[in-house]
Amino acid sequence: MNLITLVSVILLAAGLSDWLTERVPRLQRDIYYVVFFVVFILFTSKLYYGPDIKNYVPFYAALENWRILLSGNVDMPYEWGFCMFCSVLKGWGVSFWGMTALISVIYFYAIWLLLSELESKRSFALMCIVILDATLITVALRQCLSVAFFILMIVAWKHKRYVPSIVCMLLACMMHKSGLIAVMFPIGFILVKNVNWSGYTYWQLLMVLLTFVLLIPVARLTAPILAHIPLPEEFASSAAHHLQLGRQIQTVFALYMVVLVCLAHYTHNKLTKMEEYGVVVIVGMCVVVALYQYFYLLNRIRSFFVPFVVVYVLRLIESKRGNREISHAELIKQLAGVFVYLYMIFLTVHFYVGAKHISVPLYASSTIFELGEANESQIRNRQMKIADTYWRVDFMKKENNRL
Repeated sequence: MNLITLVSVILLAAGLSDWLTERVPRLQRDIYYVVFFVVFILFTSKLYYGPDIKNYVPFYAALENWRILLSGNVDMPYEWGFCMFCSVLKGWGVSFWGMTALISVIYFYAIWLLLSELESKRSFALMCIVILDATLITVALRQCLSVAFFILMIVAWKHKRYVPSIVCMLLACMMHKSGLIAVMFPIGFILVKNVNWSGYTYWQLLMVLLTFVLLIPVARLTAPILAHIPLPEEFASSAAHHLQLGRQIQTVFALYMVVLVCLAHYTHNKLTKMEEYGVVVIVGMCVVVALYQYFYLLNRIRSFFVPFVVVYVLRLIESKRGNREISHAELIKQLAGVFVYLYMIFLTVHFYVGAKHISVPLYASSTIFELGEANESQIRNRQMKIADTYWRVDFMKKENNRL
């Protein structure tokens, strides 16, 4: 069993326990603490893990001192913020594993703060977030760091800590280019957060649009238009790469629709004021619908919004006082919970089977706990060979979903 599947199975058990311990909140909370700690340890202990180490390991080894980077005389292969982040850590003598571990610490700290907003079902929320974004946490170092600072930005803003929020916003933008896209929209919506709005109408509209993009090959219609939009060369190249892959019919459509149904049902006949998490959910679901067919591009941006959507929907569903007047609230809650849980099982099995079809054990466990049996250089050489083989042999197999 590979590392990601192992963590997913643990989370599936924990997510189920949330529904079995609804009448024992203290036990439910204690299970969450244990599971969060176990997941954090397993993911933080990863050592030279995933396909992207093929580029990240040589980059970290050859990285110049941060003072040289500041001079501007060195070409930076990645975003300026991430290069400076790594350069400072390397200057302090931090190993490659130490750098990846720190990114994991920052991410899980952000998730911990966000999940603290929930009174119950924290393990279920953690299950959804981690299973949906497992490769983000373990493989996509720059984006994981950007997502973490984005979460910290919104959490700080909600608690009126505006200076830390602005700092986190800048860091989110500097760590990965997708952070700039993610930050732009919530900022605009936050300016009108005190406006009353009908969430029910909004979610219904998104349900119609999502059905539309399922039935119509929107990606093929918009691709020629997007090709003529003037963009900076770096963004144009990245956009062209991500817009090449797409799919009209996807199983994840059902998950998106269930989320929208829950949002519409639990905001029926309500005029609510926009609050910070709600703003992010509004933007996030709009992005999901707009980029539904561009799944490769959507996966780059969706991770910024997934944690907030999970927390926001669970808060709506678990709101005892607010749901007394909603018809069939308990039935919708149970049906949605069962569907989401079954979908998480599907994703876990799908990932496990997919990993089995890769010619190399790309996602097999590789952690610092192996250092008792082999030295770091042996593990690094082994994992680098695996990553190199994946990029040469297996990666191009995914090119069968071109639009």
